[in-house]
Amino acid sequence: MVSGFDPSQPARKAKVVDAAIKYTRRDTGDHLILLVNQAILVPEVDHCLLCPMQCRMNGVAIHEVPRFLTQDPTTSTHSIVIADPTDDVHSYTIPLRLEGVVSYFEYTLPTSAEYEDEDIPKLELTAASPAWNPSDDDYALQEESHLDYRGHLIAAARTDGPCWDAGTGLQMLADATCTEEPTRGPSRASPQWLTADESDDDRLGVALGATVQVSLARTCLATEAYDVCGIHTGKRSGAVDRVTLANRWQISLEKARNTVERTTQRGVRTVLHPTLSRRFRTNDRMLRYRRMPCDLYGDTMFCPKIPSVRGYTMAQIFATDFGWSRCYPMKRKGEAHEALSLLFAREGVPPKLIIDGAKEMKLGEFARKCKEASCYLRSTEPYSPWSNSAEREIRELKKGAARKLARSGAPKRLWCFALEYESYVRSHTALDIFKLDGRVPEMVVSGETADISPFCEFGFWDWVKFRDSGVAFPTDSLVLGKYLGPSIDVGPAMTQRVMKANGKVEDPSTLHLLTP
Repeated sequence: MVSGFDPSQPARKAKVVDAAIKYTRRDTGDHLILLVNQAILVPEVDHCLLCPMQCRMNGVAIHEVPRFLTQDPTTSTHSIVIADPTDDVHSYTIPLRLEGVVSYFEYTLPTSAEYEDEDIPKLELTAASPAWNPSDDDYALQEESHLDYRGHLIAAARTDGPCWDAGTGLQMLADATCTEEPTRGPSRASPQWLTADESDDDRLGVALGATVQVSLARTCLATEAYDVCGIHTGKRSGAVDRVTLANRWQISLEKARNTVERTTQRGVRTVLHPTLSRRFRTNDRMLRYRRMPCDLYGDTMFCPKIPSVRGYTMAQIFATDFGWSRCYPMKRKGEAHEALSLLFAREGVPPKLIIDGAKEMKLGEFARKCKEASCYLRSTEPYSPWSNSAEREIRELKKGAARKLARSGAPKRLWCFALEYESYVRSHTALDIFKLDGRVPEMVVSGETADISPFCEFGFWDWVKFRDSGVAFPTDSLVLGKYLGPSIDVGPAMTQRVMKANGKVEDPSTLHLLTP
């Protein structure tokens, strides 16, 4: 449902469509196909209105200040800049023009042959997923988080993440300074500036009043007629409504209504004019992966002093606020999107993924994969690590991993295995957290009774015996090894990681604990 600014006008139903327009460059004559996803179809309007916020959330830069109002205009002034999806360095610039005070660019409708032409670049102005909700309160919360209580900008200073010394198991935070320090005390324009004394209890009210500044402005409009156009969007309905579902499934209208209200339709394809002249999108991540019932937090942990035996110097951590976590060791920060793919494939897709201001997670492949999987990416307030639950979980993971390394006598360079093992242990432990209500975190996330069989048979760095198929006759094939944790995505569910005497890691499923 959409409605205008005038509340006296009735609301009307409008379709949400994915559209395509063609832009022709004035200098070279080359064509660009611009994809406008999740657009509201208004047949009476003969032009396209873009929502700058919706474009910016898709990574499109919109510079709306006209050139004649810019002190030093450049080629990107008063234009739309779209990154090339096939080249991280190259970008496309669409210069804007003015009609009155409205910025615009000329476009035409592409033909089917032009849309199917692979030589014509296709660029997304707005994202196809996740679902666009212009009334979402998260936008206002993220905007307000950049200001302090005085209305001053909070510096976006942040560290590269918590660092960990594998030898001591302690966290080291780099120094972070605030680039802007707001002024404190009453305004110099206040007549009470000299008399305000915050240290005197009797004059506290005067001091507080001196800090308040109120400015009044009177506006007046000429008695002329203006055409004002605007819309307000209500709750979006699915592509298949209750009447259509009742007819197709041959069920009652009441059952169809309840079904539509309690289910999603993320993968339903719709077209304005039914035709098979163009192919549907092949992205099915929103349906292929399991949907997680809770939001996740993400952060990167660093251990630069002691690289792991596998060459890792950091780890990507995904966690909830009730003790569930997954750890994915990495060699560089650019591999964060690979860890995200493993999370989606193994565990599922959360409704929201809350991260800090790290570029490797806000931009590039990481952000693209989140959009394709209908996972809303949200950033925390700058310079506030306490608002990211992944920071707290990293602290607990490091404590547990350091404890296991110290008590077992395992080499420090095995910290990557210890961190992975500790994340599974904590996720399957009945932690003393009120939100869990006596359950284990894995049960809350999966919705099923957690099974600890793959994790409880051995302790980290325990002696185990297994049969090594690589040993030649007449040498005994039963060899000793050290337990490193479960082996995920290899063999049966009970497959384990074992390090042999030569330092190589095997993944046997038949092994037993060495007893005295």
